[in-house]
Amino acid sequence: SSICYNGANLGITSDIDNQARQSSPDIGADEVVGNANDLSIDAIVSPTSSSVSAGPINITVLLRNVGTNAVTSGNLTYVLNGGSPVVIAIPSTINTCDTLSMTLTGLTMVSGTNTFVAFTSQPNGTTDANFSNDTIKQNYCTPMSGTFTVGGASPDYANFTAAVAALNCGGINGPVVFNVRGGTYNESIQINSI
Repeated sequence: SSICYNGANLGITSDIDNQARQSSPDIGADEVVGNANDLSIDAIVSPTSSSVSAGPINITVLLRNVGTNAVTSGNLTYVLNGGSPVVIAIPSTINTCDTLSMTLTGLTMVSGTNTFVAFTSQPNGTTDANFSNDTIKQNYCTPMSGTFTVGGASPDYANFTAAVAALNCGGINGPVVFNVRGGTYNESIQINSI
């Protein structure tokens, strides 16, 4: 539970384990005491689709202070495709329950699947009290076009699962042909609406 997601005060003065309820109580039966320094990543605001073009891109993430202290310093770190971590200082104070959008520029997507991971750290120069809300991960894929091999030696995709995952992630921007090499493929796939 977070101090930022409160329920309605219905006049109940104590929770299930006999702790005093606040004037704006937590949702549910248990009143939870918030952590002092807890900075989370709520969402990736943009791009809103997993399908992106190869080349430069900006990614905007939404940070939220779910701690009881205002966050006056901290870091947002991102890693693209397993590369070197890029650490960015949080540029302004985030009050309790407030959010801050940060746009990351200078990222370059390559053809195929791109893995983006971002995480917060060091709110107010200390260890974050709750690691479970610090990280977000998203795969971005470029649209497919052309002829690809499935299976066999040195394929574009080892199996149908990998081929369809790329297709579902990035969509298409032209005709796509999968040439399937001989072999046993014991798998179940679903091609989403493209």
